[in-house]
Amino acid sequence: MKVKPSNSSAPPPGRPVEATKTEVLAYETSQDQVTLYGEDGQALSGPGASDAQKNGFIKNLLLPGKMPDSVSPDYVASRKWNFLVELAGSTQSYLGTAAALGAVGIGNGPLTVGLAWMARDAIDGVGKFVGSNFGRQADRDPKGWVTKGEYVHAAGMMMESTLAVAPEAFLVIAPTANAIKAFGATVKGAAQAPIELHQARDNNLGELRSKNNNQSMVASMVGGALGFGLEKLGASLIGDAATPVLMAAATASKLFATHGYVKSLDLDPVTEKRAFTHVRKWLELPKKGTYPSQLKELELAAPLADFVKDPQRFKSLTELYGNRNYLLDVHQDMVSVVLHQDSNSEDQLQAVLQASLIRLLQGSPLYHAKITREGDGPARDWLIRTSLGAVLDLVSSFAHDQDDPLRFNAEARRAHWEKSPGENVAQLGKSDIQALLQGT
Repeated sequence: MKVKPSNSSAPPPGRPVEATKTEVLAYETSQDQVTLYGEDGQALSGPGASDAQKNGFIKNLLLPGKMPDSVSPDYVASRKWNFLVELAGSTQSYLGTAAALGAVGIGNGPLTVGLAWMARDAIDGVGKFVGSNFGRQADRDPKGWVTKGEYVHAAGMMMESTLAVAPEAFLVIAPTANAIKAFGATVKGAAQAPIELHQARDNNLGELRSKNNNQSMVASMVGGALGFGLEKLGASLIGDAATPVLMAAATASKLFATHGYVKSLDLDPVTEKRAFTHVRKWLELPKKGTYPSQLKELELAAPLADFVKDPQRFKSLTELYGNRNYLLDVHQDMVSVVLHQDSNSEDQLQAVLQASLIRLLQGSPLYHAKITREGDGPARDWLIRTSLGAVLDLVSSFAHDQDDPLRFNAEARRAHWEKSPGENVAQLGKSDIQALLQGT
């Protein structure tokens, strides 16, 4: 649900018609809940209208307190899907462990099993180390990386299940599968962190995380029992091949639940990809065509040295951008942005939208004609001035949830320069840019 600016003096959304009645003393809103209080101080409607039963032991064990006020509106739906994810994952884990134990020959003695298991787990850390390098990307796009991590983990589980029919390949398959699983689990764990932060609405991140762990434990026990039963049943019906077959079914179930979990989350961080997609939709460009489908070669928080090595060019940019908190220039195929020390994420959004527009303008016949007639320098200046003239209209068209964080791939590097009043850049609208892209 996109949030539009509203008059702060207006009543909050969801105000019931009954709230205007004379017998209503006051009313209270909490997310999508509305509670009316009468002249006697008693609740007339809403969650407080009847005596709520106190949370039972099981509910206190599995759910954060003060629900639903203490969590985001998408919490319950997402946790239902996640329970299915965890249940299928536990079934996977049992089947994979059974296949691995059978491969090493559990009857050969504890020493043999222990050494074989150490060989299996030795490479686990490699997968975790590699996965940790993707933590920043997972933090910026948690929904996407939850899915990616799950698919990678599923590949590792499927590989491990083949040990049931190829035990002689244990020393090759088991460590490789474990590394793949560790990578997927690490990436998914990194992506879960911003999701939990989004869902904790009452400074209760620690409580929410612990209750989520309890839910996972219940799912793990149920899934383990399910895996045990299915493995025994399958072995009696089709033999060793049952484990890969059952693993495939559990994996398909888990991936289906993962997609349901991701879809239920009302969390869409604003990234370069989302900004570029918005610009394409804003200009009503076809999904397939001559224009680029993604924003490449963008450097946010570029080194100031890249700009000041041509002092005259740097001065002209500061005069052009005026009191804006960033400077953007095009260096061959690279769009570079230097950020002022006063800049924030909204300034980065404006810079990314301008860069997105530049990338699309570079695919226009008019731009290529300008290069042929006037050269690279004038064509580059045309790109910057044209995109700068339309960026305010672009920013105003970009509506996003107030809960959606703005997370761009910008380094901590910031610069300082003396701002100027700025030039009067001709303002352009959507129709103007569309005409330029068509060469008219």
